[in-house]
Amino acid sequence: MTPLHILACSSVHDLELYRVIVDNYPTNLIIEDAWGATPLLYAFWGAAPPEIIQFLLDSYQLLYPDHEFNWTMMMKTLGLFGTPKEHIENLLHVRQTHFSDHAIDWVYLLDAFAARLQFYNGEQFPEQNMKFLFTCSMSSRVEALSFKVWRDHITHMIRTFNFRRDNSATLREIEQNLIILTLNP
Repeated sequence: MTPLHILACSSVHDLELYRVIVDNYPTNLIIEDAWGATPLLYAFWGAAPPEIIQFLLDSYQLLYPDHEFNWTMMMKTLGLFGTPKEHIENLLHVRQTHFSDHAIDWVYLLDAFAARLQFYNGEQFPEQNMKFLFTCSMSSRVEALSFKVWRDHITHMIRTFNFRRDNSATLREIEQNLIILTLNP
């Protein structure tokens, strides 16, 4: 981990300290630690204040405008380790707002989440997080459906399914319905 990783992991965020580190060691912004994480991930994971997130984003865009983040890995990390839904929403909002051309491999993520019914500490994967992540992964496909009744049907399935019983089967059933509706205009 670089000093910027450690600072982003801390519970105390000092904007001036972030500035000093980035000014003196700008590559700290893009260096991945042993787990493949950048300081940006840790800032989201630890709920850094908005001015810290904005400073990091501005620094990335100024110093490394062509850097491509591994959004799939960031989402997987936040999803599997019990990060509150709001932090995940913030990360997705930043990706959409600032890096909309960067992809997320939703199929891989959903399979990883479905297979992992428990967190590292033995707690169950929050159903609201699974529904939220699944909705995000399917949103563009659902919106592409021709008829509102079909979109409503898939959305209803996502909202009412019990994601705690067998996530893999649930995901496949919803995906199958979506494929059938897509192929039968």
